[in-house]
Amino acid sequence: MVLGKMRNGGRGCRSLLVTLGCLVIVLPVAAWGGSLAATPMHIDSEASRCSECHREPTVLPDRHPDVAGMNYSQCVECHSAEEVNFAQPLPLDHIHLLSGIGCGDCHSDPATPGPVGMDTCLECHGSARDVADETAQLDPNPHDSPHYGVDLDCTLCHYQHQPSELFCSQCHTFDMVVP
Repeated sequence: MVLGKMRNGGRGCRSLLVTLGCLVIVLPVAAWGGSLAATPMHIDSEASRCSECHREPTVLPDRHPDVAGMNYSQCVECHSAEEVNFAQPLPLDHIHLLSGIGCGDCHSDPATPGPVGMDTCLECHGSARDVADETAQLDPNPHDSPHYGVDLDCTLCHYQHQPSELFCSQCHTFDMVVP
């Protein structure tokens, strides 16, 4: 069919081409599972708004003020722009990102990330024995259990994308902060 010979002057064809053009842009993003605005961390970018990621109540500690209307300069009144200085422990995903470790370093397919096993943690942190030796000065040593030795899975305490919890606290009362 030739465009010049269409009854409606090709308006339907132009609409179809515009729609197809939009789909060419939107479908790859949808298939990837992300959004065009998704970025891991903007700690040094004044142009970014912290509230783009940190508006959800589950991300912030209970005592944190509402950030919905805050801009970057208001965030750095408490959180240093030069160095990370947070009042509460950071979730591991933040600690890793701030250390230059990206999603793909732990997740084989960051577009569809799934849980990672202990082997993934130990690739960077050394053996379970190495980790226990590094925390030997703590009493009790959270990586060397009198019940299980060093054979506890890292993810029993350390959660990547939410606040971590001390597994031992199910039965014991310890005053420990788990990153």
